[in-house]
Amino acid sequence: MYSGTPQNPNQGFTQYAQPPTPPSAKKSGPGCWLWVPLGCFGVLIIFGLIAFLGIKSTIQSQGGKSFLGGFSSAMQGGMAVAEAEKNIKLINDAVIKYDKDNGTYPVSLQQLTPKYLPDPSVLHSSADQITNPSHVSYTYIRPTSSTPTNAVYLSIVVTYGMTVSNQTVKIKQSIQMPLDGSLVVSQSQTQSVTPLASPGPGSSN
Repeated sequence: MYSGTPQNPNQGFTQYAQPPTPPSAKKSGPGCWLWVPLGCFGVLIIFGLIAFLGIKSTIQSQGGKSFLGGFSSAMQGGMAVAEAEKNIKLINDAVIKYDKDNGTYPVSLQQLTPKYLPDPSVLHSSADQITNPSHVSYTYIRPTSSTPTNAVYLSIVVTYGMTVSNQTVKIKQSIQMPLDGSLVVSQSQTQSVTPLASPGPGSSN
């Protein structure tokens, strides 16, 4: 920068030092915005591997196998109950239609097939201990013209259980159908404990 007015033509302007040029900005690299997420992602991977190995070890242990077996039995029992609730409604609809067409209720549930109940497998429950698919799993009490509408005439009991470690739970699910079509479901369960085998005299802790 130059300043001042010359005193004579031969005198030049007074020169002052120029301020230093500010340093140019450096181009930043990836920085924390990249490395922090990568670090968190690595931590998640490590925790995921630890959890996976822990679950795998649990499943392979005797207790883990027992738990999975009990869980599988409970799932199968729940599916059998859902199937029975659906089928008992189909059977009830078929019985009501039979009565409207014939003025009387069927003597047996087999009389509903195939006209009123096209699929005969509806009469058999997958939870039935009798595995013959032609076996009727539902208890049927033939109604009459004087039967109250709230009287139960169709029912089934689904029994299943699960065992975890040394504890066994047996569940009975009762599904009942009155003439008015209002489904009644009740449940009872019993629990038993099997004593663990005591270590032999030669065993050590």
